[in-house]
Amino acid sequence: AAAVRGGSFESVMRVRDHEGRWRWLDVSARGYRSEAGRPCMVALGRDITERRLAEHERRQLTGLMEQSSDLMALCGLDGEILFLNATGRRLLAAEDAATPHRIEDCFVEGTDAGQRAAAEAVFREDGRWSGRLTLRTGNGSGEIEVQASVVLLEDELTSAPAALALV
Repeated sequence: AAAVRGGSFESVMRVRDHEGRWRWLDVSARGYRSEAGRPCMVALGRDITERRLAEHERRQLTGLMEQSSDLMALCGLDGEILFLNATGRRLLAAEDAATPHRIEDCFVEGTDAGQRAAAEAVFREDGRWSGRLTLRTGNGSGEIEVQASVVLLEDELTSAPAALALV
């Protein structure tokens, strides 16, 4: 009604397409009067179904990762922690301390350099590595040894390295 009176209207709505499938539309409309004074409206609708489905899948995956009893982390190639699930936050952050911001802050100092070099060589060759890691717990006063897998994730569009996943 506002669009017909010369205003504008925006909405996201779910509609059925000509084949009976549900689609999500992002609709914008603007009303105006014709030269004859009749109310008119111009509307633009964009199909955002794929985006809505991707958002739903992302929420489901995030929920699954949050509920996992395994530590799960996503790190940028620079080592910045982009995501750390609830188990990871509980294991790696002290009650009174912030969650670590860089993955290297989670490793125990003095990790065997030979072991680390061998792991890095496998990782560079295969884009994945599995083995034992010793992580710093809480405020750094404790340690936990874990069986871990690290996987290089690629950008979907360019296939360039984009992030590291640690489980």
